[in-house]
Amino acid sequence: MRRRRHKTSKNRRRPRSREYDPEIDPLLVRWAAQRQATLAETSKRINVPQYKLREWLNRHPELASAFFTGQHVADARVIDALFKRATGCTAQDLEIKTDEEDKNGKPQKVKRRHRNLPADICAIRFWLKNRLPNQWADRPKSPTAEEITARFRPIPQLPEPYPGGESNEHK
Repeated sequence: MRRRRHKTSKNRRRPRSREYDPEIDPLLVRWAAQRQATLAETSKRINVPQYKLREWLNRHPELASAFFTGQHVADARVIDALFKRATGCTAQDLEIKTDEEDKNGKPQKVKRRHRNLPADICAIRFWLKNRLPNQWADRPKSPTAEEITARFRPIPQLPEPYPGGESNEHK
């Protein structure tokens, strides 16, 4: 019997290797990183093999800083959204009404409504568990033996009794 080849293996294309462009590539990498793209997704978006992108990140510090700056911007956006949701925020809704008789489909009325969203308990719990894990963890970390002994004063040693069973104080 003949072995059948998978159709996907024929159609797979590897991105061709190209030269590094110091003007465009840092911008493309930062753009991809700001949209929470992984290294593999970034390499696909800029049409470069993943191994080549890793080489570029190691060789060109401006590209590495663009990639990590983009990641920090994305992380900051998520942190800001989580903080707003944990503390409560205001959201704006747009309601666009069109008249059925209008042939062009142009909006006739635009209604803006502001809603106050209360603080979200799940967001608050997530924030506290990650920011203050010692106070808010579900399972508090057990103290080590060194931590336990450091909390207490050392117990003073009592004098040893004489072999006859009598102590030195009664004589």
